[in-house]
Amino acid sequence: MRQELSDLSRLNAAMFRQIFASDPVSKRIFAARYDTTDPQADDCTTERGWDLRIEGDFFLVKRVGGFIYIIVGDATGHHAYAGGLKVFVAAALQSIFDRFLERRPPSATLVLKRLSQFFVKLGKAALLEDSNRPLTHGVEAAVIRIAQAKRTVTFASAGLPVFALRSDRPTKYGEFSDRNGISFPADSRGAGVFKSSDGVIDARDIRFLAVATDGFRGLKRSSPQKFNARSESFGEPKVLESLISGVRKSERGELSTGTPAATVASALIESAKEFRKGYMIPEEADDDRLIVVVDLEEAWRWHRQNSRE
Repeated sequence: MRQELSDLSRLNAAMFRQIFASDPVSKRIFAARYDTTDPQADDCTTERGWDLRIEGDFFLVKRVGGFIYIIVGDATGHHAYAGGLKVFVAAALQSIFDRFLERRPPSATLVLKRLSQFFVKLGKAALLEDSNRPLTHGVEAAVIRIAQAKRTVTFASAGLPVFALRSDRPTKYGEFSDRNGISFPADSRGAGVFKSSDGVIDARDIRFLAVATDGFRGLKRSSPQKFNARSESFGEPKVLESLISGVRKSERGELSTGTPAATVASALIESAKEFRKGYMIPEEADDDRLIVVVDLEEAWRWHRQNSRE
């Protein structure tokens, strides 16, 4: 079983990378970091029964004409199901963009609406086979669309917010909420309604955008020495505090991890590791964790360089 799960994990990762084709995008524009609990490296204890996982969190970066799309998502469910759902989302998104090759690239909002339609279509097909067994779970996602020439940024959020980061304060666009995510219909009449937030991000004086999946906010710890000890949550305020600390490090030129975007992302990873140190991490509060940071200054710079060539 362990070898089969290992093979499935590798296959899932390879399929996911290959399905979503794209023109190359400068790696300085974004940084993506996964965080997983490692009891030995983190000096903590965990109740997790499986040490081999197929992550449900994902990110996709696609360049279409003069636009850059950054899509971050959390496929809900566990293990093989979450991995399969993640590949389905990648295939659906590639199909969505393929349909717009001869037209204006889709808005961030339209990407999520079309993705919801894919969930409805597949869900209803499954119900035709067995009306008593609807497909379950879904995806929480955020889409950022950068118009490089106009230097404008729009977003759409279905259960995952986008943070615009400044060293003094962040601005949040959208909310964490599994109720706002995209899901399969519960019956044949289901329309796949999801609650999205969308609009324009005020990018003036903003260098970094960030999307963190809900696993960071929901991370918990408890004392391993106390029976039935109360757990403490990492929480959204700590997520924002950590990201702002990374922004300040970047502004001071403390680029310990290479690029400014990577410095901001790594600040959250290190904060979560420090939070776990010396504690028991309950399995139900130890979900997948992904942070994606976008460097708008690098996006504008890359566009200027390409325009001169």
